[in-house]
This record gives sequence, structure tokens and C-alpha cells, in this order.
Amino acid sequence: MRYKVQDIIKTARPEFLRLKPQKPAPESPAAAHMLENRLNLRLASLSAKATKRQHRPLWNRTTKPHVETIISSKNKQNFHLVPERNSRTDRSHRYGSVMRVGGFGLLIIFMINLANIFAAGLDFRGHLIGQAAEGLGSLQSAVSQADQLKLSEAAGEFEKAQQTFEQTKEQLSFLQTGNQLASSKNINSVNNLLEAGQEVSTAGQLFSESGQDLINWPELFIQANRDVLLKQKPATDQPSLTARLNQDLQKVSQAIDHLQKAQELLKEVDINTLPANYREKFAPLSAKLDSILALLTEQREHFPAILKLLGDRYPHSYLILLQNDTEARPTGGFIGSLLLVDVNDGLITRAEFKDVYSYDGQLSENIPAPEDIAQITDNWRLRDSNYSPDFAISAEKAAWFLQKSKGPSVDTVIAVNQSIIADLIAELGPLKIPELKSNLTSTNFQFLLSYLVETKYYGAENPKIILSKTIDAFKEKLLHTDNPKGLLRSIITGFSQQKILFYSRDAQIQKLFADFHLTPRPQTPTANEDYLQVIATSIGGNKSDLFMSQDLNHKTYIDADGNIYDELTITREHHFTQADLDRWNNLLRKFELPTLSDDMARLLGSGDNLVNLKIYLPFDSQLLESSSSPGAKAPAISIRHDPELQKTYFLTQMHTQSGEISTMTIRYKLPFQLKLLPADIYRLVVDKQIGLVPNRFSHQTILNPLLSTLRSNFSENPQLMPLPNTLEGIQVIAK
Repeated sequence: MRYKVQDIIKTARPEFLRLKPQKPAPESPAAAHMLENRLNLRLASLSAKATKRQHRPLWNRTTKPHVETIISSKNKQNFHLVPERNSRTDRSHRYGSVMRVGGFGLLIIFMINLANIFAAGLDFRGHLIGQAAEGLGSLQSAVSQADQLKLSEAAGEFEKAQQTFEQTKEQLSFLQTGNQLASSKNINSVNNLLEAGQEVSTAGQLFSESGQDLINWPELFIQANRDVLLKQKPATDQPSLTARLNQDLQKVSQAIDHLQKAQELLKEVDINTLPANYREKFAPLSAKLDSILALLTEQREHFPAILKLLGDRYPHSYLILLQNDTEARPTGGFIGSLLLVDVNDGLITRAEFKDVYSYDGQLSENIPAPEDIAQITDNWRLRDSNYSPDFAISAEKAAWFLQKSKGPSVDTVIAVNQSIIADLIAELGPLKIPELKSNLTSTNFQFLLSYLVETKYYGAENPKIILSKTIDAFKEKLLHTDNPKGLLRSIITGFSQQKILFYSRDAQIQKLFADFHLTPRPQTPTANEDYLQVIATSIGGNKSDLFMSQDLNHKTYIDADGNIYDELTITREHHFTQADLDRWNNLLRKFELPTLSDDMARLLGSGDNLVNLKIYLPFDSQLLESSSSPGAKAPAISIRHDPELQKTYFLTQMHTQSGEISTMTIRYKLPFQLKLLPADIYRLVVDKQIGLVPNRFSHQTILNPLLSTLRSNFSENPQLMPLPNTLEGIQVIAK
């Protein structure tokens, strides 16, 4: 039968293939029925003939050839349509069969090998994780050393970590087969972690290389300027400092790219698939990565400003104000001298010392001064330009006065309080000045320079020539220092103590200064915050502020309706004694200089201390009453408004004799009240004056008996303490 079916296929297949795909048209169902009947009759006739004949099998293979089955609609019989057999098709079938068998065999072998690889991978994973942990250890060591500014050691650890991660990743690469194994969470997590570690290591190495220049900038600056400042032939085969920092900027950008890629890889790590000991190290790595990335991103944003300061594309000009903080001013001290400095490509191309009066004498215009400055001088000049406690306002005014006095236009203003020089000399070592019999040290330089200038020891025509010689000696010491890192620490400390202040007319540079809190600006309280800042301006014409201390005792009374009344007691003490005078005269004898006359002693610090006080308060605060030390008349107080700071201030004076204590108390009402339905918070913001030390503060809150404290951040036993920047946090509730 099968043979006949085979023949039937030869005869009937064309007809069948023609009939099967045809679909009768909807309008001729009779035609479709007729075709079906013809097919059924033909199949039945062929089947009857096939039963009369016997045939041998056409194949002895274990698998049957492909067959197609059709069913007669008439008698429901099954008919198998078998492909035609001849010599050519037999060879094709045999070849296809062998290929299929071989294919199945290869697949089986491949799967067996794949299982072996997977098993080996699982066994090998412990080895890989061990190496990854080693790389992670190097990475953590590098980060720790970078935190401690040991960037040379850190660079080596980052490189070691990178090599370890890279080697481990290569050993893992044969496990990446692109099918079932590649989807394994274990292998994927390990691989992602290794790649992330490699990216972090690369970034760390880049940052270590660039960080060397950032951390060692004093050495680099000294090296770049030593030959120029010493008037020697500079080296021409080395890139400029700005060129090196530009390369650092590129490395920082590359490091950020690597860290961002590492962040994405770590997001794909399933921490639960990692061993417990490795899992414990994963979390701190991820957190550290986020902090480092934030640091580098911030640094990249500030780099263009740093390059501008170094005169990268255009020369950058500086006005450096030398402030004598033995004469108090709102930003630290009296401006007696200044430096004009130009920097181009990291090199100082100009450094001129100037007496402030050399510019003030060239300004003939009468410029009205603020009220407190008007009590010192009839004409407002550069020397009194630091009139506002907001250094940005004072610095802008100083630059304006310089240009108006026929001086140059400047880009950046820096104020340096004289007391920072003592800290720098302590790091650099004593200064040798040929005209003096002994060296200037951190403990004697301030008095000796004041003495030599005020006595006009080197001539009335140029009394400050000694300052110029001191700056030259300081520059010489700076260029030959073997302790640049110690010098940097002192400078950074000066930043934090607000002994060095910065302001720039360039918005990008000023943002850098503001972000690093290098431009001190008074805080702006909200509508319902108490505020206090006491600013002293010396008007006594002497340097007695060196011996002054000031205590501020602040009390707040809150009544049942939420009205707030403040009481401020200011205590100033003049600490000069005979022992100070004896110490000064002994020092002068050591330098073979004349001892102090009474007038000169009073000028240098033993005289009475007289200051203008500006007591800044919330806008529209109301003065209620005032009093002074026992036996002294009540102080005269004027109420003024500062439109630049949007605050009210009380203007008054305090007079303190040598060895004496003076006090003043004022009481005032705040322009707002607490809303005690049922509770509200009283907040106090306090700003301290730049350069005025020591300056202590205490606060006490006193409530009406109908009120109680729910929570407070203030001390229950108020004591004088170093003045903080901000106090806030008493929560008052009605009983």
C-alpha cells in the first residue's frame, strides 16, 4: 500500500496541491462540493488497487521519513503522502540524517562541556572573589591615604587595585559564554563588581595624579615664581603652572566619567548573590564612591575659576589690603598699606608695595562718609573703605576708591589681617632684616613694626619703608622654604579664622569664594528670627584693640502674648598693664632701639580705648532704654537703618581706660511676636565681628509664668563662651 501511495503521490500530488490551497468563491458553493467529491472518489479508487499488491519496505532506517496525512471526507480514512524515492533523494536523506545525528551529538557535547565550565566557574568563583577582595583592600587603602593627603602612596595603591581587578576580570572572561551562564546572577554580579572596581581604581589613579598638583600648589607656585622673583633666568622647557592644572582638569573629568560608569555597574550588582564577607565590603565602597564622585564633580566646577585666578587666558590683577587688626574695623583692621599684584600663566609679573596714603593723597574730591566713619575723618578714602561688615561690599568699595584715586582697575580683592603674619612666620622661621639688630619673630614683629612706623624711625618721608623691607624678607623666606605644607596649613587655618578674606568682581571666581566661605557676609535672618551682631570701629587713634576683650550677655524675655524683648549687656575690658610696658622696653633694648615715651606707649596700646559700636538687630527693632557702668552717664544711642544689609542698628560709643572695665546695657523690642496657638519657636542668629578676639557670648531665655518650654537647644545655665555663628531652638508653649 505504501508503494502505491508513493505512486499516488507522484500522480496525485500536482492535482492535490492545486486543489488544497484553492478556496471556492462565495457565489459558487456547488463548484467546491464537486471538487471535494472528485477527490474522495479518486482516493478511494487508488486505495482499492493498492490492497491487491504486496510491496517491500522502502527504508530500513530507524526514523521514518517525513509524511503528510490527509483525511477523506467521505469515509474518514487516513492517507499518508510520502516523498518520492530515487537514488538522488536517497543520498540526500542519508546525508541529512547524518548531519542531524552529528548536530545532536555536537549539541550534547557542547552542553556537557558547558556544564563542566559552569561547574568550574562555580569552583573558581571563590578564587575570583578572593582576588577581587584583595583589589578592594588596595582600593580602600588608596582612598584612606588620599583622605590623608598621601597622594603619592594613594596613586600606587590605586594602580595596584586596578591591576588586581583587571587580572581577575580577565580570568573571569572565559565564563562569559553569551547564553545560560551569562545570565547567572552570581557571575554577573561578580563581573559587574570587578568592572566597577577597575573603573574606580582608574579614576582614583587619575585623581591621585592630578591631586598632587592641587595639594602641592605652594611648592608649584614657589617653583614657578622663584626664578622670576629672584630675577634669575626662568626655565623655558617646563610647562606653565596653568598648563599643568589644565591637564589636571582633563584628568579630573576623565576620573568623573570612570566613577559614573562604576556607579552604573554597581547598580547592577545583586548583593545577595555575593558571599557574606564580600557583601560587607560592598556597602562602604558604594557610599565612598558617591562621596568621591560628589567631591570631584564640585572640584571640576571650580577649576575654571582657579585657572582664572592664576591668569590662564588673561592676566589677573589683585588688590591686597594689609589690615592692622590692632585698630578694629568692620572687616578686621585699619588699612595702612596695600599690594598690587598681577599674575599671568601662574607667574607673578607685578608685585608693588604701596602706602595707602600714596593713593589717598591723589583724591581731591570730597566724598561723604557713613556716619560712623565721619566721626573719624572729614573725607572718605581708601584707608576707611572697609566700613561694612559685609566684606563683599567693603572690598568693592576699596576697588572703587583705588581706581578713583588714579590707581589701576583690579579683578580680585584680598584682605590680610596682620595677625596672620605671625602664624606664617612661625612656620617659615624668623625673618632677617639687615637694618635690625635681631630677627623678627612671630611674637615680636607686630609691636616692632608698629613702633618703627609710628616713630618714623627710618625717616618721615617714607616711614613705612620697614614694611617694604619686611615683605621682601618674607618673600625671600617663602621662596626658599622647605616646609610648604606647613605654610599651607597655616594659610588654611587663616581662612577658617577669617584672617584672610577674598572677593572678586568675576562672578565665577566669586562663586568659588562663596562656596568655600572665603567672603564673610552677615547672615540674613528670616521675618521671625532674632538677630545680633556688634561691630566695633576704633576711633581713639591708637592700637589699644590689641589688649581689648568683649563679652556679650544676651537675654530674651517673652510675655504671655508672644511679644519679645531683648536685653544686651556689652562688657569691654582693657588688659594693658605695666608688665606689658616693661616687656616692650626690654624688647627695644635687645634691638638697640630707644625705649618708649609716654605718648608713644599710649599710641601703641596703653591709651584709652574709644570705639564706635554698631549693634545690628532685626529691621525695625525699637529701642526702649539704655544704661552704662555705675557712675557713668547713659550712652547716647542713635537708631539707624542699613539699606545694604536690610537691618536696623543702634549707633553708640564706648570708652574704656587702660586696666579698666566698661559696660553698657540696652533694652529693645523685636518687630515680631510668637504665635502661641499652641506653640512656636524662638530663634536667634548671631554674627561675630571679623578679627575681634577674644569675643565671648552668653544667652538666656526668660518666659512669662503662663508659658513653658517644650524643647530648647540653649543651655539652662548660661555661661560666657566663644561666640558662635548661630544659636537657635527654643520651643515655647502656652500653659
